[in-house]
Amino acid sequence: MEHEINILVVEPGRPPRPARVDYSLETFSQLVGGELAMGCFLPHRVMLLYNEDANRQGLPPNRCNPFVVIR
Repeated sequence: MEHEINILVVEPGRPPRPARVDYSLETFSQLVGGELAMGCFLPHRVMLLYNEDANRQGLPPNRCNPFVVIR
């Protein structure tokens, strides 16, 4: 049985776009381009998936969070 979910892909320098993907850790890891990290933001019930090593890989941020200090 195939399990897919609807997501919103947010890439650097591009507008967010909806997509439908397989619901698997492998797919999510491929989408973020590396080691998968997650964060849940309530009350909006939003799950953010991102590349945990993006800073070390020198990747640009997609959006800036004023509450996070990057060193």
